[in-house]
Amino acid sequence: TLIMTAAELRDMRTIRKVGVRKQAVPTYPNDFSNNWSWVKVSTDIIWPDKAVNPSICVVDTGVDSSHPDLKGYVINGQDYVDGDTVPMDDNGHGTHVAGTIAARMNNGAGTVAGISIGKIVAVKGVNSQGPGTTFNVGTGFSNCVSKGAKIINPDLGSHSPSQVLYKGLNN
Repeated sequence: TLIMTAAELRDMRTIRKVGVRKQAVPTYPNDFSNNWSWVKVSTDIIWPDKAVNPSICVVDTGVDSSHPDLKGYVINGQDYVDGDTVPMDDNGHGTHVAGTIAARMNNGAGTVAGISIGKIVAVKGVNSQGPGTTFNVGTGFSNCVSKGAKIINPDLGSHSPSQVLYKGLNN
């Protein structure tokens, strides 16, 4: 377990470039009643740099690409539940996960994530009630890679290991 002091965490706000140290300063209002999630996961202490991060693929119930916090950030992957190329979220969970990763800052809507300023690749591998097949999810992993995602976030679980999912992750 790594234990750091608040001062050490605050030092992580410093953006390091070759030969230069520049302080990153939060631009959001200190309105923690609306942004309580920042405090819960301690992102109020560490402010991310503004470098574009790699694409992150969310394999879930889909993602609402028209959501104000995500508009313009979502790349449509595949919808393995409905069999099309528009993985629209019909549950809300996938959109919530995508928002935790990359909700737009300073737009006055919803919450603020700021963990990533990269693109979200949306893949729908499970239905609106949550269940999905290992084939759909494993194939979804492959779709993530084909869309250029460097990180895959499957916010789901299983009671047993799956060779299909393992192979999907090792593509």
